[in-house]
Amino acid sequence: MATRNWTIDKITNKVAVATVSGLLNEDTSNDLKLPMYPNKTFHVFGTFGVGGNLLVRGRNGGVSPTNLQPLHKLDAPANNLSTVTAETLASIVEDSLFVVANVSAGDGTTSLTVVCMASE
Repeated sequence: MATRNWTIDKITNKVAVATVSGLLNEDTSNDLKLPMYPNKTFHVFGTFGVGGNLLVRGRNGGVSPTNLQPLHKLDAPANNLSTVTAETLASIVEDSLFVVANVSAGDGTTSLTVVCMASE
């Protein structure tokens, strides 16, 4: 279990792209903090392996993983990014202060990347 860091590239003053890669089974990202960009689209891809599952969740305060809440898909608010088992591209409803990606299941081949395109 490792903590992977987001890399952030500012494309323009109004657009940033954040990437965390090499997420293996039970790995977690550090906090992604981009509240100045309220529009966020997440692309999850890579090798899911057997039983691979990734969660993209957010919180507005605290440091405990128990504070993390599901982020809901903009085009289907009843659905969220708490059970990502295949390549997914989704915009989200919430603009939480922190976003965390976590691989909650998988096997020895699981290796995932999460890219967040954020804009004003």
